[in-house]
Amino acid sequence: MDRLLREPPTNSSFPQCLANLLIDISGSMLGQSIDQVNRGAAEFVEQLSHDPVTRDTLQVQLVTFGDTVKVRPFVPITRLTPPTFVASGFTPLAEAILKAIKRTEKHSEFLGTAAEVDVLKPHYFLFSDGIPTSEPRLCRKAAAAIKRREDAKQAAFYGFGVNDAAVKALQPLFRRQVFLLGDQDFVQFFRIVSASVLRVSSSSVSDDVDLSPLIHNMLQLPQPKRPDPKRLPGW
Repeated sequence: MDRLLREPPTNSSFPQCLANLLIDISGSMLGQSIDQVNRGAAEFVEQLSHDPVTRDTLQVQLVTFGDTVKVRPFVPITRLTPPTFVASGFTPLAEAILKAIKRTEKHSEFLGTAAEVDVLKPHYFLFSDGIPTSEPRLCRKAAAAIKRREDAKQAAFYGFGVNDAAVKALQPLFRRQVFLLGDQDFVQFFRIVSASVLRVSSSSVSDDVDLSPLIHNMLQLPQPKRPDPKRLPGW
């Protein structure tokens, strides 16, 4: 188990909100896009580390995928220092999802047993600007892992694409509607996640929080029909 996973939360009297940020830093994110990601991440930490609710309840795991998948394990938001992200490589998206799930479930188990802390349903927020380069079998495995946990109400997964092609490529992985980020607005992604985790952090363990209406409102999008399950060509 990672060393950081052994650290207790800042305030163990509050249920802990586990938020995963899965961030595409592939080569196509070079330039203005990665600059926006760095600005959005810094704003995210600044806001939530000073919020009276999330500073005691929110733990964040950063998962980036580009040249490789890198996991920065869960830490309380008040201890999170976002790195300077550098864009390069491909889009191993399925590997990122599977690693995030594995690490999250280990950490949730630690909090619930060793630390004796209540844990809210984990939430995963992923954005990508392209098509996954993961092997089809890993895409299928990631989609199945998401479906199992969503069906059992054990976790919630929200996907964001920066263009129509990215949304179409991501949709087979997710049970919920994948959202379109207008004008490749990566700062907006972090603002949406901030509002979302504030909502979750204010809930109780028994609550089943649906963030879709909040996200639709922030993106000013009409409510879509629930998509039919489809597979990408080659899956």
